[in-house]
Amino acid sequence: MECQELLELLLAAARRVDEAIKPLACQYAAVPDPSQQAANAADALAESAALNVLLSADVRVLSEEAGWLGQGSALVVLDPIDGTDNLTRGIPFSGPSIWARTKQGACAAVVTNVFTGHTFWATSGSGAFRDDQRLSVAKSRVPDVMIVGGEYQPLHGLFGRDLGATAHSLCAVAEGRLAGYRTPAHCPDRSWDLMAGLVIAGEAGCILGGIEGDRNPMDDPLSENWVVVAPEMAFARLSSRPL
Repeated sequence: MECQELLELLLAAARRVDEAIKPLACQYAAVPDPSQQAANAADALAESAALNVLLSADVRVLSEEAGWLGQGSALVVLDPIDGTDNLTRGIPFSGPSIWARTKQGACAAVVTNVFTGHTFWATSGSGAFRDDQRLSVAKSRVPDVMIVGGEYQPLHGLFGRDLGATAHSLCAVAEGRLAGYRTPAHCPDRSWDLMAGLVIAGEAGCILGGIEGDRNPMDDPLSENWVVVAPEMAFARLSSRPL
């Protein structure tokens, strides 16, 4: 499959998930349900909706819930709902996160927010977008106090905002709402949490890397990773562990 074909496939799968879980978003925005039963039911509904679309194509899928499925030539990594606990509590950072790579190595990514209706998407070398608006991170100087996703180190001027959804945090970096993202030290990011947001942030102009020389997460997309994602001016500060 070509990269544009993959993007269209991911967009179709994400739309199907949003249609399936939109009633839940409305329900839980009014009356939260923090039970594990509600979260499990939402994940199952979303995964079924996504796989009905994805497995009709020439792909093999790694899904957070079901594991490996399909035998196709293109690789897809699926988080049916990034931020399931947000969904069932009515916290507005939740929706599918889907990454794909062609046999030739080109990537496509889609993240949608079922509460806001926004769709974030990107393909290798073609930029990142929120709906029809191109995203490009600012190249201004680094502020003394940085509001970042993930890591929280107030003594070093890093004030973390845990949105409860890694892909949505990375999209917030791509939008310029967060100054960067750094994986919390105690909790590595998993591929289905990470990969779509990495492509979107990278295509928006962020630098992607590991902490203290760890491998670039794009080199081994199926592994757990500790990552740093930020515009160039902020990357060095975020990628160095404080003494």
